[in-house]
Amino acid sequence: MVDKNSTDIAVNTITDCVITSADISIPKTSGNIPKLSKPWWNTECDTCQKTLEKAWYNFRRYPTTHNLIKFKKARAKFRQIRRRSMNTTWCSYVNSITRQVSSKIVWDKVRKIFGCYSDTQNISFLNYNGQVISDVKEIANVIGQTLSEISGESSYPNDFIAFKKCEQKSVDFLPSYAEDYNSTFSYHELKNALIKSNPTSPGPDQIHNNMLKHLGESSLLTILLLFNRIWQERVFPLSWLKAIVVPIPKPGKDKQDPNNYRPIALTSCLSKLWERMVSARLLHVLERSKWFVPSQSGFRRRRGTIENLLKLETAIREAFVRKKHLVSIFFDIEKAYDRTWRHGILRFI
Repeated sequence: MVDKNSTDIAVNTITDCVITSADISIPKTSGNIPKLSKPWWNTECDTCQKTLEKAWYNFRRYPTTHNLIKFKKARAKFRQIRRRSMNTTWCSYVNSITRQVSSKIVWDKVRKIFGCYSDTQNISFLNYNGQVISDVKEIANVIGQTLSEISGESSYPNDFIAFKKCEQKSVDFLPSYAEDYNSTFSYHELKNALIKSNPTSPGPDQIHNNMLKHLGESSLLTILLLFNRIWQERVFPLSWLKAIVVPIPKPGKDKQDPNNYRPIALTSCLSKLWERMVSARLLHVLERSKWFVPSQSGFRRRRGTIENLLKLETAIREAFVRKKHLVSIFFDIEKAYDRTWRHGILRFI
């Protein structure tokens, strides 16, 4: 399966096998967004509500004294059950929100308390160059064009554009296979990367991380052979270069302006799994070689921005005690990641 003439064919074959197995064994839902019920609503409340609706239907169809009494009893019982469920559930539900719970779960619980839907509003129209665009395909084209212009040459000065022409030359790292970080990946590295994989949204190939976590050992070994072939041949699959771009509106900004959207790219989970294996190996080499600046805290294990904030706070307190001045300079570069010259970083770092 992996020993195909082309790496792209091997990737597509494995992808088709995983999708076919998932279609056979995993049932699919309708895709509709379910309504979030109240946290105190349980099966007893659901049963009493159905009894109340049935009693109301009988009384409305046959308005007799007997049916009226049954309806009032059902309504009183439903109110009693609902009130008791609310009183007993609220404290335990609130106590489940602790500091160990992730922010996503916290917000899910808050939305469930209010019984509201998740914020998945579609883009109705855009205002672009004085024109109102309401067609879905045109909206997608306008947002895609706006996002591509951010990292295009239109935002670069002419001197840098002339210097940027070196991108036409390929970058050859000339790896030394004697180094341990260029060796083939092991099954242990694959399992560690798979354990750390979060249940993120799938990419264009529709493979979810939970599918990969439920694969057997023989299937994982086949995927490992594919990863090692890509690593040794230094050929990145073309299907992994495709992504589903989802525009997310920036909070507090005009949603009709195409410049006020942040793109989220959903790439292949197979690609992200392999990238996580490569990243773990490279981070180990960089930490061992002490190539990181000591003041860098981002993208490092057991480090966080809180350490830089504590250093700044310590410097401020020392300046107060010594009655001196402290100067701090903060840079906020607009769309810095999108305008980063990646080719220059790979070539000259």
